[in-house]
Amino acid sequence: MSKWYHNQEKLKGVFDGITNYILCGVVCYIGFYTILMDSNLVYVNYAYNILGSVIVIGAIYLFHANTSYLKHKVVKLYDLDAWKFHLANVLFSIVHIFGFLVLFNEALQINIGDARLADTILFNFNFGGQ
Repeated sequence: MSKWYHNQEKLKGVFDGITNYILCGVVCYIGFYTILMDSNLVYVNYAYNILGSVIVIGAIYLFHANTSYLKHKVVKLYDLDAWKFHLANVLFSIVHIFGFLVLFNEALQINIGDARLADTILFNFNFGGQ
């Protein structure tokens, strides 16, 4: 019986999943960056905030979709049943939680000017952006 990593299609599927996670991070970065864009026009700032929020929500949805698809592929590939199925669900839930934390943590480390994105958001939250 050959190993899964000897099958080119299965191996490509794994690397496609990893690539999709990286792309979710890029989309999340773009969303946060868009939220922080500044304009002299108030309505343009609202548009930046709305568009950036939609992009961040899209990144979260894509992250969830990718994880769900990978879980489906693993369950189908190995024909998991009973306790193995539940163990796979627990492991993918941990991947979900850990992945979201990494996704947001990395996005918040983005440098905007002289400060990190997290510092900028906290400053705007605490002092109203003044």
